[in-house]
Amino acid sequence: MSVIYRTRVGVAAVLLAAVCLVFVGAASLNAQTVYSFENTSPVLDGWTAGDASIVPSTTFGVTDGSKSMLIDNLTSSFKNNIGFIQTTGGTDFGYFSDAATAIAAGKNVKLEFDFSWDLTNVTGPAAFAQLGMFLNSGGPGYTEYQVGQFLGGNVGTGVTDFFPRLDPKAAGDGVSLTSVGPNTIHLAIPLGASTPSQPKTLNLGTGSTYYQVGFKSNGGWGGTMDWAIDNIKFSGAQTPTTSQTLFSWETPDNPATTGVDERFEGWVQGGVGTNTPHIHSIVTTGATDGTHALQIDRTGQASGFTWGSSYSLNSVVNPGPSQTIDPTIQGKIDSLISKISAADFVAFDVTYQYKDQFPAPNPTYTQFGLFFTDDAGHQFQAFGPGINISSTDPAQHTATIKISLADFLDFNNANVSLKTEGFHVGSNTFEIALATNTDGAQVYQLDNFRLLTNVSQGVPGDYNGNGVVDMADYVLWRNGGPLQNEVNSIGTVDSSDYTAWRANFGHTSGSGSGVSAAAAVPEPASFGLILAAMVGGLFTVRSKK
Repeated sequence: MSVIYRTRVGVAAVLLAAVCLVFVGAASLNAQTVYSFENTSPVLDGWTAGDASIVPSTTFGVTDGSKSMLIDNLTSSFKNNIGFIQTTGGTDFGYFSDAATAIAAGKNVKLEFDFSWDLTNVTGPAAFAQLGMFLNSGGPGYTEYQVGQFLGGNVGTGVTDFFPRLDPKAAGDGVSLTSVGPNTIHLAIPLGASTPSQPKTLNLGTGSTYYQVGFKSNGGWGGTMDWAIDNIKFSGAQTPTTSQTLFSWETPDNPATTGVDERFEGWVQGGVGTNTPHIHSIVTTGATDGTHALQIDRTGQASGFTWGSSYSLNSVVNPGPSQTIDPTIQGKIDSLISKISAADFVAFDVTYQYKDQFPAPNPTYTQFGLFFTDDAGHQFQAFGPGINISSTDPAQHTATIKISLADFLDFNNANVSLKTEGFHVGSNTFEIALATNTDGAQVYQLDNFRLLTNVSQGVPGDYNGNGVVDMADYVLWRNGGPLQNEVNSIGTVDSSDYTAWRANFGHTSGSGSGVSAAAAVPEPASFGLILAAMVGGLFTVRSKK
């Protein structure tokens, strides 16, 4: 028997929901997209389904890129798995791990995604429909919104409580629902451990060796319906950064300079003592910035560690007492030293695909490392996280290796770091070297070798970035953003941003945590009048339709 939703919501809740739907923004300025379902191998970025049919769609529910995950011809009754993935390595694992670390650090992390629905093929009288979801990891374990706790409503003929709407359980947790187009909504779910002041349902644990996310459904409708999910992301997990590419391997070769292939942009095979050189080539496979990448072939040296690639600059033309300096090369050295010294991370993308290189051993892992040297004699080196490679996973993967500049320690003195010691300003030499360490034969493509710099955060609640938290910031929040200097829900404009604005009203860039003497914090009664005016404005607009 179909269960029909019949809910009575208080007037205040209805008005507040109306305000949120108008002013909540879907754009996430500090968000990392985890799944956009663009890949062809693995299809749907590796998502599978046990109780439904999922296929990539290029026409329905696409909100990011050119594809979405279509849950096709979904029938009613309880289904425990209409879309699911487990990650134990690769870029997507890093996103979950970063989110878990940020949650543990007290940051306001949210899981966000876009949801679309098509009821064209639903038949019969009004019946209930529900969407639930779950997260699983080490630590908190399995956490879920059961069907009936997340999205619900009715479909079919004679419907008065339309699908989808937020269930009171999810709304009470602070989940936001925003319309972003016809039959498409954006959902943002706060993550973390539940507290008396902030109930939460979904959580992730730090140090986990796996992460799972998935969706489930229930209902009593006749016929079928289509659902689509796209643009799954975490917001608030990382400090916003700016990116500056140093090497992208897009430079064309100049036939006039025989003996030099400009496509490698100065990178050479080997060049570091007796270390075995990598084998280089420029390819289109694995390009993540532009159309070309640097390929490193480790099939000739099937296992072991080597500083196999290097980039070197030396501005000294004639060594000795009468030496002269090449100003062009010296300019490159000075520029690199300045850029790297000002950055917080160095990053590059690695694309790999398991291939049997018999009789060479099959790889199970690879690790990449970097070092920087100048003429002061320091060798600052650091290594990224390992990449797991499995013979049971033949799909092509791309991982981002991101290393903090604070992790680069002097090879000769581990108490000296790049961040504390710095480079020798005016150095006449500079070198970057790249290492690989693997236990088997493999081929990799590198691209978008870049520097990441944290964006300095201004005054919390100063949403227009003018150095003071005032009424202009409230107006910007009321109009839906975009907001600078968010602290509670970075990238999503919601009621918590008002709370942060009010708590910091009157703060300036020089006032620290205290309220300036001239500031008059709006009282709740005043905000009630503003809210009433806003709601009244909504009714006025609607009366014109």
